[in-house]
Amino acid sequence: MINSKKLMYFIAVAEEMHFGRAASRLAISQPPLTNQIKMLEEELGVSLFKRSTRTVTLTKEGALLYEHAKKIIADINNCKSVVNNVERDKEIVLGVLHAHTYTFLPDLLRYVFSQNPDLSIRIVEYTTSEQIKTIRDKRIDLGIIREPIAFPGIIVDRIYEEEYVLAIPTDWMINPRKEISIKELEGKSIIVYPSHDSKKGTSNIFIDFLHQHKVILSKKIELNTIHSALSLVAAGRGFTPVPSTQSKMKFPHVSYLKIKEPAPTLSIAIAWNERYLEPHFTEFIKLSKSFFNELNKTV
Repeated sequence: MINSKKLMYFIAVAEEMHFGRAASRLAISQPPLTNQIKMLEEELGVSLFKRSTRTVTLTKEGALLYEHAKKIIADINNCKSVVNNVERDKEIVLGVLHAHTYTFLPDLLRYVFSQNPDLSIRIVEYTTSEQIKTIRDKRIDLGIIREPIAFPGIIVDRIYEEEYVLAIPTDWMINPRKEISIKELEGKSIIVYPSHDSKKGTSNIFIDFLHQHKVILSKKIELNTIHSALSLVAAGRGFTPVPSTQSKMKFPHVSYLKIKEPAPTLSIAIAWNERYLEPHFTEFIKLSKSFFNELNKTV
């Protein structure tokens, strides 16, 4: 019968490529090691090693088994930690966007812990696309994402909708103000950054919005992140649309203005694996909705 002991012995020989060194690594003598490998080969009906007087190398079958055996031993070693994690606490592994960490997330967590201090939350940063993959693979429990998302097996529950505002160079303003008309962007340059959804991302939404108002731009500048976009805004090279919560991110020489016309909106949601919703996850979702309901009242 193939067992973990034989697989561990096989892995040692495969990695050392020497029966003597493998035996020393396992703290056993060589004869029992050789015997275990022989028994494993007989059970599988294949040769796992090519042996000569000087060298030991893996056969094709041995190389395939090596990769599979490592996964099996890793899963066995994880058994204890899996059980301990269930017994240890009700931890939530929460995926967030990098932008969330300096906008609404601190206040959200303060609210959640004030309502339920027993919740344990571990935060990991991923893009929306990465979060969907890690939720599917159960490497994170919940993800705070940007919509739209449509992926089999993933449940998405909207918790907040916010308007875009404009980040503009401060020296574009003659007098301090809080609003700007989209018409004032005629002949200006728009600075955009990627989105997880190419059709409904910030860039396309805003270009369509400008077209609807018959605003013609001089140029579209594409950068990799919102931070680099804001740096270019600070340098006076153009404007960039940002979600209103991100106006908390202070940049020198950058001002955030509301748009006078009805502005495009961005939706924030919590996503999870449809087969995996524990009671403490439900509690976090409920508290998050309560937090954003209160936030909507103050906006």
